[in-house]
Amino acid sequence: DDVAGRCGKPGQAIAQAGVSAVRMDFNWMHFQPNPGAFSFAYFDQVVNAARANGLLIYPSIGYTPKWASSLPSCNDAATDPAQRCMNKVPGNVANWTNAVTAVVNRYKGKVLCWGIWNEPNLKSFFDGTEDDFVNKIFLPAAAAIRAADPSAKICGPELSGLGKGSSWNGSNG
Repeated sequence: DDVAGRCGKPGQAIAQAGVSAVRMDFNWMHFQPNPGAFSFAYFDQVVNAARANGLLIYPSIGYTPKWASSLPSCNDAATDPAQRCMNKVPGNVANWTNAVTAVVNRYKGKVLCWGIWNEPNLKSFFDGTEDDFVNKIFLPAAAAIRAADPSAKICGPELSGLGKGSSWNGSNG
């Protein structure tokens, strides 16, 4: 499947519309589906296509692979967020920071800024507390990004609007 070919035309259309940057999910579960093995082929093609069309890239890194989940019985196909793997806190924070380091090293100088997780304040995207997110996801990832690329910008996490759906603020809005 030719991802770069498919991305070229939309990338051209996006650039022609006057857009200068695109946000992309760099899902940990996709670029490291197994321990010790990184697979960046898909991301390489998408990044190259975006850059070929003059688009800056805002990748958001997140989503735990099953092998790294803090819930060994998790199920990637589960509809119940409590059972999913991708939204779990990693069982070992070092696995997370190693993944962040690898992806930042891979795309150093090719991105606008880095996001850390998408909407972690929604249980369907992050099944942990605000403290879990800050101490086990955000701060370790920010340190890994800075160590891999001291000039990198960190532009997120991308939080959901703080409505009743937020698992961090509940009915407080």
